[in-house]
Amino acid sequence: MESPGEVVLKDLIQYYCSNFLYENAKFFAERLYYGNPNSDHMLKSEYLFLLAKCYHGEGKTRQVYHLLKEDMYLPNRYLFAKSCIALSKYPEAEKALLPLKSIHPNDITESDLAIIPGGAAGLYLLGVICREEQRKDYAIAYFQQTIKVKT
Repeated sequence: MESPGEVVLKDLIQYYCSNFLYENAKFFAERLYYGNPNSDHMLKSEYLFLLAKCYHGEGKTRQVYHLLKEDMYLPNRYLFAKSCIALSKYPEAEKALLPLKSIHPNDITESDLAIIPGGAAGLYLLGVICREEQRKDYAIAYFQQTIKVKT
């Protein structure tokens, strides 16, 4: 359960992010994440996401990569994959988006889609990864799957 202070910090972070003031948002996100060492795992992952989102907004891709490398919270996996793509770490990005198995794009089911962070956006990133790795057929199939998914 979040304390009233944590709720206020989250609101401030969202406010500053929505106004593209990432440095201000990062100040509060650092206090939220590092100042609450006893929070449960899910809250810590959510706070980590907010902090990484601030770094991403500032263009600090390497910091995002290192912050999220070990976290398996769904939104964190998506942002981690984006940082991997920016750093040309395509195998790591693909593993973040498809952690349990390698699936042919045409064989993706509804239950498989539930483990892909971002849904259609995650499929799009998989298409980008395959395009960058010269796997043209897979890239096309992922892009086609992106269009079919209802968001």
